Amino acid sequence: MPWQPVLPNVLRWHDSCNVYALLGPNGSLIVNAGTGQWLDALAELPQPPAALLCTHFFRDHSAGA
Repeated sequence: MPWQPVLPNVLRWHDSCNVYALLGPNGSLIVNAGTGQWLDALAELPQPPAALLCTHFFRDHSAGA
């Protein structure tokens, strides 16, 4: 499943939770890691990840960190 645009400079990857890429001038901020399936699609991001933020440490949000 590809990254889907949600808002300008915001992409979503559907996983065990929604994984978001917030696109900024110095790279992408990834919000939640899900199971990590999004890692296989890093090349699809317009900017490489600069940081990862997990909103909480339940397995469905942080297993892919």
